[in-house]
Amino acid sequence: MRYTDDDPEEPSSVPTSEAEHDRIRGEVAPARWFVARDELPFPVAVVRDIPAVAEAYTRNLRWEPVPPGLELEAVAGEQEAADLLFALATGVRAARRTEGPEYFGFSRNLRPFVDVELVFTVVRRHNGGEEVCVRDGLWIPSKQLRGPYRGVGSFDRSLPLSAEEVEQVTARLSRPRSFLVDDGHDVPRAVVHLDGETERVFGRGLEWKTASLLEEVADHPDWTVTEVAPAQETFEAYQLAQRIRRFKQRQEWGSDAWYFGIYDTLEATLDVDATRLLVKTEAGDKWFGELYVGQGRWQPTRKLDDIWRGLRDDPQLALSPAEAQRIMHRLG
Repeated sequence: MRYTDDDPEEPSSVPTSEAEHDRIRGEVAPARWFVARDELPFPVAVVRDIPAVAEAYTRNLRWEPVPPGLELEAVAGEQEAADLLFALATGVRAARRTEGPEYFGFSRNLRPFVDVELVFTVVRRHNGGEEVCVRDGLWIPSKQLRGPYRGVGSFDRSLPLSAEEVEQVTARLSRPRSFLVDDGHDVPRAVVHLDGETERVFGRGLEWKTASLLEEVADHPDWTVTEVAPAQETFEAYQLAQRIRRFKQRQEWGSDAWYFGIYDTLEATLDVDATRLLVKTEAGDKWFGELYVGQGRWQPTRKLDDIWRGLRDDPQLALSPAEAQRIMHRLG
């Protein structure tokens, strides 16, 4: 299909903002997508057609009126269109790259992205090494480009950035940010909450403390940092606590019974005194438990079984015998 700006069969070529697109998409039929190609491995343009409105994302890296004369191919849907947009943006940016460090921006989105405004972390690669920008002038070793610490955020894609864009993005990175510090062990060394110049660290001691951990990373060759979206911070702290407590339950606490706390929210798991339910099992058996019902009494329960089987999504943590005694005293 050839696109011309005077073809009555084609939509008008009035560009629309992303916000307007989202508004229109909620009120009328879904957008149709098209792609224009040439001999290069990335598209000439990706066209978005909302009823009566069309626009093209071009090699100028912006949405524009649809250029006349484009040979358009239909695109199956929004996911394929997102992949094509990403291929266009990364292809053009790679072709424009100059000598010096390479810069990459990461988005919180699980989908490919082309808007620099969505970047929440910046990484540079130079001389075979990789660093993340923590604050103005401070870059520390990272492994963001080599993949996330775990599966969480594994759909992140990086967008090549120019040095000028890096200046713009890093200038707005004073908002609260979150990092994982890895020291080569199976469990992260810490989750770090950075707000301006202030760091709060949730480490293997399983409590939040004020510290200056990020600046220490450069002094330890085997340490690296990965930035995570702020909304993921509590989940990362919960995962760290869960893994540390499981290890201690098996290797350190030494008891004929295993104890588990069940909580209302992920935030509550970071405060043992917020334990809502207390369950115990025989040591080595996390399945068949008894629920503490007060006055020193226990009754059979399947709550843990249901959690392990994915039938419930209540957060749970292993507890030490001393913590269990304290919770029993509180529950009466």
